[in-house]
Amino acid sequence: MGVVVAAGLACSVTASADAPQAFAASHKTACCYRISASGSVTFKQNYGMDPSNGVIGTEQFVTTWTETTLVEYIEANGAPDLEPAETPSGHFAPVAYGKSQWRSEADENNQIAGSAPYPLTPCDQTYSRKPRLVYNTSFYDIDQVSQSGYPNVREAFKGHRYALQVAGGDTPGIAPCGEYGEIAVGLEPPPGPNNSEDQANQPFGPFTYYVTLPPRNDLRHAKGARNEFDTSYDHVLNFTSCLDHAPTMCSGDGGYGMHTTAEATHFYLKFSWFPPSELQRQIDDLKNQN
Repeated sequence: MGVVVAAGLACSVTASADAPQAFAASHKTACCYRISASGSVTFKQNYGMDPSNGVIGTEQFVTTWTETTLVEYIEANGAPDLEPAETPSGHFAPVAYGKSQWRSEADENNQIAGSAPYPLTPCDQTYSRKPRLVYNTSFYDIDQVSQSGYPNVREAFKGHRYALQVAGGDTPGIAPCGEYGEIAVGLEPPPGPNNSEDQANQPFGPFTYYVTLPPRNDLRHAKGARNEFDTSYDHVLNFTSCLDHAPTMCSGDGGYGMHTTAEATHFYLKFSWFPPSELQRQIDDLKNQN
């Protein structure tokens, strides 16, 4: 199985929300930012039609999602943090989840027996969530790279102290179609030595992404800071591997469930600064979108 790069995975991968914290006045703060995020993935596998492979047919999974929230940047003893922006009356900004959808399809046979022809079993599952407004939650986190339990995070952000994690969309509440059910939590890693999983180079997505933390000067909204800044992640990967990269199913010449994988993942994140005096207007704007 691939490295799971989702936090608190259940029917939703929205980052678990810690209660907003109160900070002493001595801490550096910068308010406020509107954060907009979007993610999309296309994932396809092809097992061919040779019955000796043990599995035949094809499968695919596609998803898209968007979300927006309003935050305050906080720096406590040099450690960066983001918290939901708070109004003078003590109300925290909500998260506006845009439309989230996915589709899982397969036309496969993994129980080949007897003589040809070998029928394929079709499967087609879809999910769509309408836009909604949610309070007391967040979809972001700032992680220390050296403390990450995920090899791909440590590899992607070598030399960085922090990485920004963003979770979005909804995972399937039921098992996706096809052999690679792990697509519900993460894309397939490419093969490594001896057909093992190269977990350090597993792409991010479809529901959790890591990107470089924006420059501190921008986050602090210090002199010369930009009012708008963004970051993105794009990755396309094509490879051939055996089923689940399992040593018992792989061999030097191939193995059981050999297949080609094509996966493309895209993530975009934008920060837009606005003064605290505009916070209520920004909150009203989020409400009007849902």
